[in-house]
Amino acid sequence: MEGGSDNSAAGAFFNSSLIGDVVKVVHSKEKAVAPDNGLGGWNLPWANW
Repeated sequence: MEGGSDNSAAGAFFNSSLIGDVVKVVHSKEKAVAPDNGLGGWNLPWANW
């Protein structure tokens, strides 16, 4: 089972990451999440907070 096994990239990521780790998604066709939507307030500059 490649998808979630410890030997897969996904399994290695899951086993080595912690809640709160910053993840940067690149090459996605989705739009960026607005920083003021409640999920990404940490990306707002302090002056805009």
